Amino acid sequence: MRSRRSQAVPGVLSWVVVGMILGMMDFFALLAAQEVVVLRGGTVIDGTGAPAIPNAVIVVRGDRIEAVGAGIASPPGAAVVDLSGKYITPGLWDKHFHYKSWFPELLTTNGVTAGYVQEGGPWIIAQKEGIEKGKILGPRMFLRIRSIDMFDPEKGRQEARNLIREGADFIKLYIMATPEVAQAAAEEAHKAGLHIEGHLGITAREAAL
Repeated sequence: MRSRRSQAVPGVLSWVVVGMILGMMDFFALLAAQEVVVLRGGTVIDGTGAPAIPNAVIVVRGDRIEAVGAGIASPPGAAVVDLSGKYITPGLWDKHFHYKSWFPELLTTNGVTAGYVQEGGPWIIAQKEGIEKGKILGPRMFLRIRSIDMFDPEKGRQEARNLIREGADFIKLYIMATPEVAQAAAEEAHKAGLHIEGHLGITAREAAL
């Protein structure tokens, strides 16, 4: 028996059932209503290069994938979804996309379950919160809000603090940012546990130093 445990697949939304008979909202409603859901009979392709697992069993407990493999028994009382003839793959990440208000369901139903959004604003934040609360279907979103695009290191530091306060999930530098601005912004981002990235007018070596 082959089985892969939850630490290898950290969340339900990291997997997409391709060709699922249930509608996506119906599927997530089932997950919310049942403590344990078993997806049985599909073929798992896990994206690691390992052989596909035909007639696989996936055990979902709460919001975690507990086990993936062949020949796994269904826990007592679990709701079972038959996926015979279907395929199950890891969800896709989009590292850089420019968001439109009609994206959430489109992205999820096309396999994108998480992404880095290069915008901010009240409507996008509201949609992100709606997704997190399960009110609308959509991918997990990480928001930029706006870029830091200036020469002055202290202004760059203050802008990083502003973005963190406004709920940015990562800090992005833009073309005018100097190495000194990059250092100041990175210090503030790292204090808040965020990473920093850039579309820079300096070299990667200058940014690193």
